Amino acid sequence: MNLEDRLRAGLNTPMDADEDQFLDAVRRGAGSRRRRRAGAALAAGALVVAGAAGIAVGVQRDDAAPPRPPATRTPSPTLPAEAARGVIDLVVNSPGEVYRLTTNVGCVACTTVWAQAPGGDWIRVHDFGSEAYDGPPQPVFGPVTNLVMQGSDGWAWGNKLFSTHDGGRTWSEVGQGPGRRTEAGHSVVIAGRFAWSLFRSIDAETVLYRSPVDADEWTEVPLPDGKADNLVRIGDAVVLDVQDEGLSNRRLRTSTDGVRWSRLAAPCLTDSLLLTAGRSAFLECPGKNGGALFRSTGLGPWQRFGGTIPARAGVFALGEDRVLLNGPRSSTLVTDGGTVRVSGLPGGAVTSAGSAEDLAYAVAFGEDSVGRLHRSSDGGRTWTQVE
Repeated sequence: MNLEDRLRAGLNTPMDADEDQFLDAVRRGAGSRRRRRAGAALAAGALVVAGAAGIAVGVQRDDAAPPRPPATRTPSPTLPAEAARGVIDLVVNSPGEVYRLTTNVGCVACTTVWAQAPGGDWIRVHDFGSEAYDGPPQPVFGPVTNLVMQGSDGWAWGNKLFSTHDGGRTWSEVGQGPGRRTEAGHSVVIAGRFAWSLFRSIDAETVLYRSPVDADEWTEVPLPDGKADNLVRIGDAVVLDVQDEGLSNRRLRTSTDGVRWSRLAAPCLTDSLLLTAGRSAFLECPGKNGGALFRSTGLGPWQRFGGTIPARAGVFALGEDRVLLNGPRSSTLVTDGGTVRVSGLPGGAVTSAGSAEDLAYAVAFGEDSVGRLHRSSDGGRTWTQVE
């Protein structure tokens, strides 16, 4: 179970759940796999305080109204010591288009979208506060855990799904189609001219939706195999991953329009991790003495990529020809030219990573429940903690 799955499981925990149990799950999941499904966060210990940043209360002035009694001063809320905070997700579309998602940074019970300015500074674009929770606000973790952006258009989600079409300044809840309420979380992939979302319900219902990227006009798309377990993209194509019970008949289906589907053969049938970057797809196939990576470029045949993958290593695609292996104690970079030792990344702590050209960012979630941002300017070989 990856970090985001653990966070989602926490959100669905009863309100009297032990916060320490959730935080232990966050720490245990810090070195686990990149998103395979949509995530969300914890539910434990409500904190609702008027005037708190991230928990807003509207005020309407009425000069004709009778005088009100003096307001009682409400103490400012404080962030619980055990609360998760810092960076939790990244979007790296190009060196000039980078976004980050933070939780409990400069506000309480909130998630914030930031855009990087040309000079490297971060611009605070939008705060998701109390309205973004599917239930009472929880200061231990923010209401949104995932972000995708492409130009002015984007989607963000936790247990609710939101969209923006003005660069992230304003967001609207997607209440229908893929935005229907579900405890299984949400997900959106942008591929070519379309945004795609695979809706899952707790009773195993799966429905594929498609919308133009610049709008929220979601229509249902028939699933070529009647079901799907995962949704990713390769270039302008969307890829559906179907793994039947028993994992004996795994199928990968690709399409650019949702009408014509092609088959991409899988090199292994086991419950393996599918990653993509640009026009390349990577499949991690477990073995008795460690896993193996396979790569398909442009939906072509699969070929072995690199050597044996160490056990318990987090796997992240940093580019069409680069894969980061974040092991328990150290990290390596697998390239066409071989394996390179990585410096500057904490072992077993990376939860997300993204890159464009030689610029790469990674989030490492530490034992103190803080997600810290690391940067590389040489394609992922050397890293520096930037905050």
